[in-house]
Amino acid sequence: MVIIVYVWKNLGYCAVVFLAYLQSIPKDLIEQAMIDRAGAVRRFFSITLPLLTPTVFFLLVTNIIFSMTNAFDILRVMTPTGNGTNTIIFEIYLQAFGQYNRVSYSAAISVVLFFTLFLVTAAQMRFIERKVHYR
Repeated sequence: MVIIVYVWKNLGYCAVVFLAYLQSIPKDLIEQAMIDRAGAVRRFFSITLPLLTPTVFFLLVTNIIFSMTNAFDILRVMTPTGNGTNTIIFEIYLQAFGQYNRVSYSAAISVVLFFTLFLVTAAQMRFIERKVHYR
């Protein structure tokens, strides 16, 4: 249930970003493809999708970071005691301010989370950005 709520929470943000970028695609390119008798599927895969790759890359990087760091509010409201679904951020909170009162352990988990996010973002920048086509 928590996953459904989290996806619902972030779906609007992603939709607005995609819509804004879809509206910025030059109409000239679409019209030229229509004059060249390209079908809708061909126009999508040859024009629209390559022009959307910067947006897909941006949303991929930010959503992975947000999913590891911003799920705290949903978990705190839906499972206040920490029983059931748990994430790294919620575990940091429970270790520091919950029943354990282990602030140093919580700080160590935070450092591990930082380096994990750093490595994931660096890997995305290194390997996925090659496939991004900027205008």
